Amino acid sequence: MISEAFIYDIVDSNTSDEENYYDEYVKFLQSNLDPMIHEPKRLTILLILTKNPLITFTALQKILDTSSGNLTNHLKHLTRCGLTQISKMFIDTRSNTVISITDNGKEKLKEYYLLFKKTFDIFKL
Repeated sequence: MISEAFIYDIVDSNTSDEENYYDEYVKFLQSNLDPMIHEPKRLTILLILTKNPLITFTALQKILDTSSGNLTNHLKHLTRCGLTQISKMFIDTRSNTVISITDNGKEKLKEYYLLFKKTFDIFKL
């Protein structure tokens, strides 16, 4: 986990040149972006799951306007990394595939948010 204190103190204290600071920060940012979360569809899935803690595969597919194969592939990656959980649940006597975000997924999403929050602060966006 990247702590907020670490994010705010990434550049060596000897760095006085503002341009060098930005260069160093960009290198830090590139090396700390989690490709599993940074991919737009996966980020969207995780964000949807923060507001819909338990959602059916079909509902998620409709929201994302994507094919079942595409969604299955993204969920496979997210689940393999421990960010989401897939289970079966009966809803109105029908078996449904439901997806939820794990505690690890919430934590990784928070880290991602803090990284970008600091980036926006640094670049005054």
